[in-house]
Amino acid sequence: MPYRTDAIPEPHTQLLYPGHNSWVWTIALSPDGDTLAGGGHSHDSRIHLWDVHTGEVLGTLKGHTGSVIGLAFSTDGRRLYSASYDGSLRSWDVDGKTANESLLVGCRELNALALSPNGTLAAGGSDGIVYLFCASALATSDKTRRGEPTQLTFGSRIRSLAFSADGQTLAVGGSEGKLCVFQRTGDVWHETRSYDLGSTVCALAFTPDGKSVVCGTKAGKLHLVGLAHDSSDRLTTLESHTQGEIRSLLFADEQTLLVGQWDTSVPDVQPGCGRLAICSWPDGALLRGVNDFLGGLDSLVLQGDGRYLLTTKNRTPGLEEPARYAPALHDFGDVHLGRGEEGTLLTVPPWAAM
Repeated sequence: MPYRTDAIPEPHTQLLYPGHNSWVWTIALSPDGDTLAGGGHSHDSRIHLWDVHTGEVLGTLKGHTGSVIGLAFSTDGRRLYSASYDGSLRSWDVDGKTANESLLVGCRELNALALSPNGTLAAGGSDGIVYLFCASALATSDKTRRGEPTQLTFGSRIRSLAFSADGQTLAVGGSEGKLCVFQRTGDVWHETRSYDLGSTVCALAFTPDGKSVVCGTKAGKLHLVGLAHDSSDRLTTLESHTQGEIRSLLFADEQTLLVGQWDTSVPDVQPGCGRLAICSWPDGALLRGVNDFLGGLDSLVLQGDGRYLLTTKNRTPGLEEPARYAPALHDFGDVHLGRGEEGTLLTVPPWAAM
């Protein structure tokens, strides 16, 4: 859709989510949009549950002994899945707030987690193996009926995972710049593409049309890989206005890509090391950069209709006593981050020249 005529405003930090005593590395929003989950660094490896609208702590989930690096709610919102550096993958009863079950234990550290819309759960880490659980297996509490997860060999340390919207394609990024694309035929997964991107692949996102996957690297580069049958060798490096490592990617809509970054030249305890880049799509051109986040933006979640953005780190402007480790809800005013409205449209956004 075209862009609104309004310029992208300076976002207002509307709400902080307190209670954590260390960095919050990953967040996830429940399907009904009411509950925010956040998992933290090893100094505080609890998972917090907050009321999105009030910031009230609804509960804490204890069990991990290492940093929580991935969270995902089940499609019905009744369960929360978490992956950790401690090598475990857990399933939590959100209603019970505390009950949990280990789906995987004894692995080398896990670094990535993804859940497809059809319920397939994927986790991967330092052993270079992707562990896949199907929806029917996750639905049963009988471990004997659940069986062992499907394993896909990636071959190097896994740093990022992403499913396509139909759940039939899985992108896997590694610490040595390796990118692999797997596709499912029936119950069998096959590797269909492999690339060397030259730097750790920290973030992945499928394009809204499902025809490509965007890759963000530690070197601050954005790469685009085509998935159509006639584009087997299509690898494009986009012009990048990023600063530092790309830690997260999120499409706000068909024409807006949000990029979370970490500028390693700035100490992570100071404002400025975290930056949100709002880019047009498909060219990847920078529309606006929002700075002064306290730490890299490892996870981004849109709330509601796209006017509100949830981040793992807060921004300092306007906060009398910034809570250094608190996730935050940011209000972009009347602009819905790329979404247009009838009667207020332009083909080219007026802030593109800024």
